[in-house]
Amino acid sequence: MSLRKSFMFLLSLGLFSANILFAAPVITNVSPAFGPSSGGTSVAISGSGFTGTTAVDFGTTTAASFIVNSDTSITAVSPAHSPQVVTLFVTAPSGTSSASDTSFFTFQGNWQAFVTNNEDNTVTIIDAVTNAVLATVSVGNSPNTLDILPDGSMAYIANSSDSSISVIATSTDSVVNTISNISGQSFDITVMAVTPDGSKNYIILRSSNAVAVIDNASQTQIATISVGNDPLNIAITPDGTKVYVTNGSDSSVSVISTASDTVINTISVESLPIAASATPDSSKVYVSNFSSGTVSAITTASNAVASITVESFPRAIAVTPDGTKVLIANGGSSTVSVISTATDMVVAT
Repeated sequence: MSLRKSFMFLLSLGLFSANILFAAPVITNVSPAFGPSSGGTSVAISGSGFTGTTAVDFGTTTAASFIVNSDTSITAVSPAHSPQVVTLFVTAPSGTSSASDTSFFTFQGNWQAFVTNNEDNTVTIIDAVTNAVLATVSVGNSPNTLDILPDGSMAYIANSSDSSISVIATSTDSVVNTISNISGQSFDITVMAVTPDGSKNYIILRSSNAVAVIDNASQTQIATISVGNDPLNIAITPDGTKVYVTNGSDSSVSVISTASDTVINTISVESLPIAASATPDSSKVYVSNFSSGTVSAITTASNAVASITVESFPRAIAVTPDGTKVLIANGGSSTVSVISTATDMVVAT
């Protein structure tokens, strides 16, 4: 009997078996990562291992309708859900995806706008559909910046004159807590940034060259982190792992690990870094250097820096949602520079 015939005979007897192993699904991006609690948002899910998907769940119990476009792409429609940050799960024959920093979706409540009134010591809450004023809430002295948690449940108001944070519950439009004596410092310029999962707030304490960390579950300060001289702005990577703080007088950027709440790197940039913004995939952070007329492109994996010449006095900076371009507002020339993230070159002004 030939070798081929022998193999076929043994296979017919069940003496050989073969297993083909496939990796479980992995979610690398969710866009958009938020939508109303009424559901109906078309959500593009990117990743791998999606062939044969049998279920897409928003949270552990809420199934969604979906279409598998390819092994790396699914389009799902968000179901109705109470306001909450949930993890998306994709289930295929090879298993179910794991929770990660790239698999969050936020079900938001009724759309409202919160406006800080610095001289009135109040916050005005506006219905974003009807433009009607819903409430005017008294807070601390000189409220400046604010954050709303990703699940829409709480608004954090930084009161610059009394070193406190007023916490407003959006369900009742009332102050439910005041976090006082933030490291005993006046905020000076108040900048706050909340992590994508809503677990922490990072707050610049400019006069003490530090960043305060607020645990949002307990609504208490849990750390004070020393950074460079004259910290001005914060960017948190969308994967939630790092905080980038621009230090104006040092021409540097402090990199904070959100896991340890410690500075893990200090990166030299150019003169007077004033603002920062991260790409959606967390691979780069762009920093506008006000006095040098440049933008620093920082590769987050290696801390390598590329310098990009723009126009005079670059200030505000934003990355487009698809991550392909960076927009820089040039205060000295009344222009906007457009940078390609693929080449780190100016492609339009």
